[in-house]
Amino acid sequence: MLSNFKKIKLPLLILLICVLALLGYRRDSAHTWEVLTGGLPQEISTAKAAINSVYYILKQTHEPLFRKNDGQNYSSRLLSTWSRNIDYSSYIFCLKPGLDFENEKPFDAASFSEHLRAITQNYDAASSISMEGDCARVKFGRGRRGFLDYLTLYENAPTIRKKGGAELGLGPFAVEGGDREQLVMKRKAPVSRGVDKIIFHEYQGDGDKNLENRNISDFNRLSSFEIPGWVKENYLQFANIELNSVDLILNHKDKAVRDVLYNCIDVDRFRRAFVPRRDKFLDIKTVLPVGVPGASPGKPEQLCKAAAEKLKTGKRIVFANWREDNKKELEAFFGDFFQKTGIRVDVVNYSPSDLMRVMFNSPRPYNLLVVVFDAVRPEENVFLNSFFRKENYLDFSLPGISPLYNKMMFEDDPVVRMRYAKEISLELGKERVVLPLYQSLGVLYYPQNIRNLDVGIGFIEYPEVADLRW
Repeated sequence: MLSNFKKIKLPLLILLICVLALLGYRRDSAHTWEVLTGGLPQEISTAKAAINSVYYILKQTHEPLFRKNDGQNYSSRLLSTWSRNIDYSSYIFCLKPGLDFENEKPFDAASFSEHLRAITQNYDAASSISMEGDCARVKFGRGRRGFLDYLTLYENAPTIRKKGGAELGLGPFAVEGGDREQLVMKRKAPVSRGVDKIIFHEYQGDGDKNLENRNISDFNRLSSFEIPGWVKENYLQFANIELNSVDLILNHKDKAVRDVLYNCIDVDRFRRAFVPRRDKFLDIKTVLPVGVPGASPGKPEQLCKAAAEKLKTGKRIVFANWREDNKKELEAFFGDFFQKTGIRVDVVNYSPSDLMRVMFNSPRPYNLLVVVFDAVRPEENVFLNSFFRKENYLDFSLPGISPLYNKMMFEDDPVVRMRYAKEISLELGKERVVLPLYQSLGVLYYPQNIRNLDVGIGFIEYPEVADLRW
């Protein structure tokens, strides 16, 4: 009897060990990627891909028709084959089989055709599209060599609306839910030793308990001086050229007021008041940062006395402040500004999420706003389209510059396009709608035990979490 019990007990023990080992392996193989970021977006949409936090999320949830990861060569995870004729006037794209947004929501030939027609019409209204099975032929009236670049943009990635406000793409993750302080994404199909869940936490300022959260992998959405010391000591470091420009948007319909704001807000004093703990600033003359074709180094030209003499005193405007560590410095700066110009500036604090709710709705409750334009490739339109697209940063239009912008968008020659971009950036300054403040220089920090980490190369700053392994 005892012998039979031992015979039964041994297989059960082996089975129990195997189960525990599998559970342990599963626990070790399934990781969560957590990010601390300033301002969670209220809407996850390809239309808002120019917003930094939205772009980071779209890189996990969506997949454009083409990639250009090395800055030169095109590849596609959605197409089985593609080709073009010699003068770039005709393209053939063949869809990979088996693509779907989610269960029972395929991205088939019909949805591919519908998507391609919609985005191509926005690119060139004279285009035509015909389908042959799973292959689409796109024809233009002339050579359009910039078409593939256009298809790499996340603004043009296949997408469908999902309940709850988040769009669903063909990427490996889907937004599961969240609230004002947290957003959660889950992987559609789990993988071994990869990331199954992504959590974005909204940064609450200096006292945020997540600054000591050892589960957070990415603190790089914060300013360099906000990143905890333990991260700088223990994480891998990547020196990185930050392809961004930090600018002051001048949202006032009276150009005479904008002229005083542009000329009399001392760039160096203001940026040190706005981010008092930052000690390194790279000067830029226009909204285009160094590294983008058409950019100009140096500070914008300012002549305060002449501009202030033309304006009657007594103006009162609002500065929307999304930082919590600069109240004393801003009050001192705008106090001096009032003495110099007669324009009184009220500083109104917004949480990042509250600011997201009002910054794209006109009329806005503020006149001044610091904005960070950010990109991962040296493409000029990322820094210009926020002044011309439907959801822009201004309560008024720019009829004198819009035709020039439209010409740039229709131009495929990179040299000519660069000239347009430079002219537009200078005109934005002349219209006094944006005052360039600085470009950032920084270091990226990531945990040491990650494999397949492809950041800090060129301008790549946002990791594709699905490709990471432990």
